[in-house]
Amino acid sequence: MNLIGMKARKASEYKVTTEVKNKVLNDYAKLIKNEKKFIINQNSKDINYARKKRVKRKLNQKTSFK
Repeated sequence: MNLIGMKARKASEYKVTTEVKNKVLNDYAKLIKNEKKFIINQNSKDINYARKKRVKRKLNQKTSFK
């Protein structure tokens, strides 16, 4: 994900076509879809940690999937 940020910053320096933007967005959508289980697993860990540390309920609810 850090690489994504670095590439995004570099890309922002150039003018790009709508087609290129759409391709990039589609590629990132595929990446997120492929990493869905990992993302949800990490989110669950964060939620469990917040519950153990008794983080405010509103913050905890924002990160929960229902």
